[in-house]
Amino acid sequence: MVNKVAQKKNLSSIQVLKTLKVLLQGEYSMFELIAELNKNEEGSVFNNSVISKYINTCRVCGIEIPKINNKYYVAKIPFGIELNVSDLNILRLLQTVIDKEFTSKCSNTFAGFITKLSKHSNKQIKT
Repeated sequence: MVNKVAQKKNLSSIQVLKTLKVLLQGEYSMFELIAELNKNEEGSVFNNSVISKYINTCRVCGIEIPKINNKYYVAKIPFGIELNVSDLNILRLLQTVIDKEFTSKCSNTFAGFITKLSKHSNKQIKT
């Protein structure tokens, strides 16, 4: 009996992390979030009720997940990525190379990555 309870708690913890991972990638309506999370599962593991509980669990941990225009997104996390001056210089260099050598689609993709990275880092990144 204890083993089953422990397994259920472990599974729930993993599902909370999966939910957070998806939300860190962008903004999702509940319907989109359910579809995104279930696409890698066997069967329909995620539903509205379960995801709402997982989002509330994240909020208890200090992660801000507002719902604006019917879309959820991670607005703030209580931890961040520590970037130093060298890291910032490398990111600027990468952006310059990508802008010169790759397609505009690649450049836009990298710029989107920088925006997300900046949102969760200790420094505002400007390339």
